[in-house]
Amino acid sequence: MNSESKPSLFNPNTSNLIDTLNDQKTEWTLRLKALQQIQDFLLKEDTTLQSFLEAYKNISTHITIQLKDLRSAIVKESIKILTIGSNKFRTTFDNFVCKFLDLLFQLSASTTNAISKSASDGVKTILENIYSAKILTKILENSKQKPVQIKILACECLYYSLTSFPKSILDTIDNDQLVSVVRAFVCESGKLREIGKDCFLAFSDKYPEKTEKFVQSIIPVSKKLAEELRGLIKTFNIDPVSEFPTNVEISAEEWAIFDKLDVFSAVRLAVTQTNFQTNNEIQLEILIEKADNQNWNVREKAFGKMLEVLQSHAQNYELEAIVKKVVEHVKDSHIKVINACMECLIIIAKDYSIMLTAYFPELLQVILEISLNKKEELSENANVILEKLLETYPPDDLLIHFLSISSNKTGVKFALIEIIQYLLEISESFCFSKHNMNLLCKKLSAMCIEGSKSTIVSAIKALEKACDKNVFGTLQGILELPYEEQSLFKKYCQDYSNLLDEMLRGYSKSMIPNSIDVIEEVEEEDLTGSILEPSEQFEDFMLKTPEEILSNLQYYLTKCELRFENIQELILILAKQLNSEHNEDSKKALRNLSAIAKYSKSDKVRVELLSVLSKLLSWDSSSLQRDVDIILKNVIEKMNTGSAVIGILESLKKCEPPGLQTMLEYLMEIIKDRGNISFFGKEIGVRLKEFFGHPHPEVRKNVVLALAELLGKVDEDGFLAIFNQSQQKIIEIYRQKLAAVEN
Repeated sequence: MNSESKPSLFNPNTSNLIDTLNDQKTEWTLRLKALQQIQDFLLKEDTTLQSFLEAYKNISTHITIQLKDLRSAIVKESIKILTIGSNKFRTTFDNFVCKFLDLLFQLSASTTNAISKSASDGVKTILENIYSAKILTKILENSKQKPVQIKILACECLYYSLTSFPKSILDTIDNDQLVSVVRAFVCESGKLREIGKDCFLAFSDKYPEKTEKFVQSIIPVSKKLAEELRGLIKTFNIDPVSEFPTNVEISAEEWAIFDKLDVFSAVRLAVTQTNFQTNNEIQLEILIEKADNQNWNVREKAFGKMLEVLQSHAQNYELEAIVKKVVEHVKDSHIKVINACMECLIIIAKDYSIMLTAYFPELLQVILEISLNKKEELSENANVILEKLLETYPPDDLLIHFLSISSNKTGVKFALIEIIQYLLEISESFCFSKHNMNLLCKKLSAMCIEGSKSTIVSAIKALEKACDKNVFGTLQGILELPYEEQSLFKKYCQDYSNLLDEMLRGYSKSMIPNSIDVIEEVEEEDLTGSILEPSEQFEDFMLKTPEEILSNLQYYLTKCELRFENIQELILILAKQLNSEHNEDSKKALRNLSAIAKYSKSDKVRVELLSVLSKLLSWDSSSLQRDVDIILKNVIEKMNTGSAVIGILESLKKCEPPGLQTMLEYLMEIIKDRGNISFFGKEIGVRLKEFFGHPHPEVRKNVVLALAELLGKVDEDGFLAIFNQSQQKIIEIYRQKLAAVEN
């Protein structure tokens, strides 16, 4: 017979299969083969419960018929279909398999040993595969049957259910019915009573509050039995707090003593009997319960099982439950449980790191503290986890979490700052957020105040890393701190002390976007930043009119300690007097502005002067133009690099040619002559990029020359990234021209 004409047992429409299973007169070997082919269909990877039931119509009837067969081989293969299905479909198979449980219990009492054994083993396998209230109900119902073999099987199944089923399933069963069945088994004799006692202990473990009531119900039957049950409870219920050390290993001698106690046998039995399946939610629920067990040994083994699940690429529902439980117990009271959790965390950090985000920053702090533990195994695991997290998560996100960590331990502070330093170095946009920089400066300042000298040094290094990324943003963050904390940073942050001093003196609000309120100017040596008290001359000055002040401005500038607001008001008055370049008022106003430039001690005032004077560079009068140039030159020469750069960059927005060219020339001189210009490379590049498309050719030329000069003093790759490719080529060409001129 060729393959095309051969009937297929897998085709539900083929009458061959139906006839084979329905007709008991059919050769039993053919029926046996039909059952085995159904098993093969179930074992196929793509078989679903729905496809199975659709492929084999009325399969329940066929299996029932075969279970009643007298041949043990037919019964055994029929039961095997049920056990394969229960293993494959789990709890979704319970409705189907419950149809056969009554019959299986009856078969367990068969006089044919092979049938009896197959039925008993089948029920137990189904129970191990499917944790279902429906199946437990069937067990309780069959416990009332008369044959001893059925009662023993029901009692064994009940014991397994009480020890292995999660309490959530047991709670769905009528409690009175459950108690009644357990009491009936306890009151039996022989083997049934012994298994019944085990059921009682398992019941008392799940429902300790109902144990005494249960014992009381036994007294009318047998006081001796009741006392025996009470004795079992005392042996079983060991106080884990008083009996078990929590943070030390149990010695061999202690194990020898405790090993005699029933609780250890129960624990080992519970752990080893659990056949954990990663696709079974109920098994997972049991494992989660074991992770909260009072006995550290059980907890450790539970997390060992979780590690196996993680290594076998768990499903999402498993991962969420496991990660939550691992994070909870990483602070466990016992060191071995902590280590088991750390091993789980290594896998999670490596393969499922995204799931840990919900537990930041608390988890980060715990791992950081464990990394400093004296136990080498613990600290090594913690460091591995930290490395994985630092490799996986964006540094900008991690910085926010690490800055939220607070600890009084010096070691933790020091390690925390080291991590912050590293993250700042590899961060991308963190340092360009005002909120972030304020948060960073506030955190580092608090750690300096509370920490040791080594902590202060590390904090300053972290601050310098931030300055390398965004010097203005960092210094502005420092300005948000109280004055005494500002001076602390100034004292230690030597490379940036001059810049910080400039910032402490204050820039105009217009100089830095979103800048803080104007800070009162202070003397060079006044690190506390306290506001100067008005002097007698200043009180006298306050009574004068602007005209009186301007008539003798040099006197008031040299004799009075004028505040920035007062000088700013005078500059505004003088700016209004510069309406016409031809009258005497304009010349007198220029002389007063020159006096302010000469006698003022504050860069903030000089920045304000730059803003006003740069607008005058477009005047046609050569004599007044020359006066403005002289004043500007004096102002810029007296300014520190940071103030000069900020003032010029801001004035570029207000200038028109030819004043724009002049300010660009001043900027180029600063780039050539000032040593610390590299700090301001990015700010200069971003601002000058705006002038690449300027209509005036001289402006474009001066812009490119300034950028070409700057290119040799900054990080070229980072600097050129500001510009597009054509702009980069132009800058490079001009740099080569400048180099040729110098040579």
